[in-house]
Amino acid sequence: REAGPALEPGYATGLVPCRVTTRQRGRQVTMIKIASTQVVPWRVYQPVVSRSGYLGRVRQIVSPREAWVDLLAAPDFALGVEFERTGLIGILRPQANDIQVDMVGRDEDVQVGDVVITSGITEVRDLAAHGDTGQTPRGFRLGVVATVEKPAEGMFKEITLDLAATADVNETVFVVTNPNAGIAAF
Repeated sequence: REAGPALEPGYATGLVPCRVTTRQRGRQVTMIKIASTQVVPWRVYQPVVSRSGYLGRVRQIVSPREAWVDLLAAPDFALGVEFERTGLIGILRPQANDIQVDMVGRDEDVQVGDVVITSGITEVRDLAAHGDTGQTPRGFRLGVVATVEKPAEGMFKEITLDLAATADVNETVFVVTNPNAGIAAF
């Protein structure tokens, strides 16, 4: 099925269903291993989603049918995001036990409950070895704003998110096989 809350009807790319086979053990799960019944054209940084939203991206290819996925909670994860209501851009980063959006000016219009999606802005990383642009398509649902604080000092708001999807209960996830095709509904 190529539609669901995270993927609007008309999503213009292929999805490969995968089963979560392993969760990294520890205080907070930051990686999962996924397996497909078919050969997958894996690429490092390939988006992985669930029916609820964006989960993470392929970090390491194990075999033609298996890969490790970095989840949004991984310590070195960073992702360009957009506030759907206003079009504001920020950077999603995990901080301790929270998922925060950084680089949003203290006077910008951000409200609790605002939906946050992937921005589609190319991410900066060394991709020459992978032959990829590093772009996560715009429009994957990440979550909603849980808290917004405007510190007395500083240039940026302090924003935390409630994620739309987690790997705590997901047994089936989907690998986006052609992220450059984009989301037609957006």
